[in-house]
Amino acid sequence: MASITQSTHVIVQQLRHQLNDMTEMLRHERNLSTQNNSNAHDVATSVRRIENHLMGERPESPRFTSPLTVIKFTTSSKGLTNQNSVSDVFVAFFDEDYRAGYALDLNSESWKEDMDPIERKSHKNKFASIKRVVRMVLMHADSHPSMPEVPPKCKEVLRRIATAAEEHIRNDLRFENKRISVATLTSHPMTEDLEKTPSLPANTPEDICKFFGAKS
Repeated sequence: MASITQSTHVIVQQLRHQLNDMTEMLRHERNLSTQNNSNAHDVATSVRRIENHLMGERPESPRFTSPLTVIKFTTSSKGLTNQNSVSDVFVAFFDEDYRAGYALDLNSESWKEDMDPIERKSHKNKFASIKRVVRMVLMHADSHPSMPEVPPKCKEVLRRIATAAEEHIRNDLRFENKRISVATLTSHPMTEDLEKTPSLPANTPEDICKFFGAKS
């Protein structure tokens, strides 16, 4: 009887997750259809960036995705593993806006009610590993990514910065010709020492510096 009850509980949990995923996909499609409504917000953001630039203030963190299209981290990061390259992770972090997606998760009912502690811990650890990798890439980058004038070029901008930074990491940590994945970077003996004094590019927005616990 106990085994039947346990099996039923597992099935219910799986169905809840499937329902949450379907709901998230439907919300994502609905948001895409209303994306044009965000044009005014984008214009206002551009004006603020220009004002900040003229006033000599640190720019605000650029959005590579519209606030209307951000989806939960647990959904957007499903295909990402610790075997992905650091460049792939860096591009996905900004392109999918993992920061905002993770915040959505933490405030969602599914996170608080449907997930058991082990599952929540797994997602927390995954986000923490990604955060470490992105911080390390920024520490070796020549500049923080800025929103391009043509949105479709976002990934191109991110990939260019990530590729150059990955080569710096390869040289500094002596990876030579080895592939640099999330697992190999986070487990490298020199990584932890470098993380003790993180320094990000001069154009890094203040909120990003605070998020990564670093100085620019």
